[in-house]
Amino acid sequence: MIYVIANTFNFCVVLIAGLGSTTVLPLYSNSHSPFGTLFIGYLSEQQHFIQLQLQDGCPLPHLNVQWEFHRDIQLSSWEEPYSVRIADWVTQQRPLVLPRDSIYVEVD
Repeated sequence: MIYVIANTFNFCVVLIAGLGSTTVLPLYSNSHSPFGTLFIGYLSEQQHFIQLQLQDGCPLPHLNVQWEFHRDIQLSSWEEPYSVRIADWVTQQRPLVLPRDSIYVEVD
C-alpha cells in the first residue's frame, strides 16, 4: 500500500509504526524529485493509519530495502536529499551505553 501512495502521488512516504518504521520513495516517476513528504502512523492495536504532522527536517527512518532493487535507475539520486535525515534517525536509535563505573545499585 505504501508504494501505491508513493508512486501514484509522487511522494516520499514515511511510515512510523511500532513494529518498524521505513521511508519509501517512488519506484518510477517522470519528475525530477518527489513533490513532498507524507508521514503516516500505524496504530497496530486499532489497525488504523493516521496522517502525522512532523517538523520540517526531522529524522527519517531507513529507506525501504525493496526500493534499491526495484526502482527505476533514473531515480537513484533521489536518496541523496534524505541521507542526512536518515543518518540522524540511525544516530538517535542507538541504545544508550553507560560506562560500567557509572551505574550504581543500592541494596537495602
